[in-house]
Amino acid sequence: LTALSLDYFVFTSNIDGYFLRAGFDENRLYEVHGSTDYLQCPSFGRDDACTNTGLWPMASDEVLDAVAVEPTTNTCTELSQLPRCSACGRTARPHVSHITDLDENMVPDRKGPARKRFGEFIDSAMGANSEVCQSPSPSQGQGQKGPSLIILEVGSGASTHGLREESGLLIREMSREGRREGEGESQGGEGGEEGGSDEGADEGAVVIRVDPGVCDVPSGAHVALKTGAHHGLCELARRLRLGS
Repeated sequence: LTALSLDYFVFTSNIDGYFLRAGFDENRLYEVHGSTDYLQCPSFGRDDACTNTGLWPMASDEVLDAVAVEPTTNTCTELSQLPRCSACGRTARPHVSHITDLDENMVPDRKGPARKRFGEFIDSAMGANSEVCQSPSPSQGQGQKGPSLIILEVGSGASTHGLREESGLLIREMSREGRREGEGESQGGEGGEEGGSDEGADEGAVVIRVDPGVCDVPSGAHVALKTGAHHGLCELARRLRLGS
């Protein structure tokens, strides 16, 4: 990304904070399921919510390592050692969205602004897609418009907790945007088929899917790399360096 000066945004279901630790820009990161680097009061969003409506950093490793744990079940045996809300004294919870949580249960201090920035990034890509459809580059030719968005999907899997559905939605929306512009240009012509044809249509968004498991991709220009993340990313980097 840095070498090619590419605009990017990280949209991840990971909760471990590794993207930030690896040096990615926090303003280009949306951790949709939250982060274990932060704590919040478990009462947030409930009828009995306390006055503490913010986030605070996760306890240090030294504090967590001192917590008494039953080794066979990995269960805390001394709840008094766990971090607590400073306002109401309840045992704090990680700022992570569990399957039983609603959006209103999650403190929005980080997720809200990140979601807004991600939406603006997608809106920008959608706008670029419209511009390309209206005014294709002479070097590309009328029928060879390149994608406005490349989705590099790494290890998302087919689980409902992954983000593969979001990738598919973006692909469909970008394709619709392109077809909508194409249909607008073709209106009023004589002898053309109604609505045009999708066959061979240019992709507004292309997915490169890296996954050792279920790695199917839609028809079209999309790419499937049925392998692990490390090998797949190294292979992509090699091909970029070679220009292939």
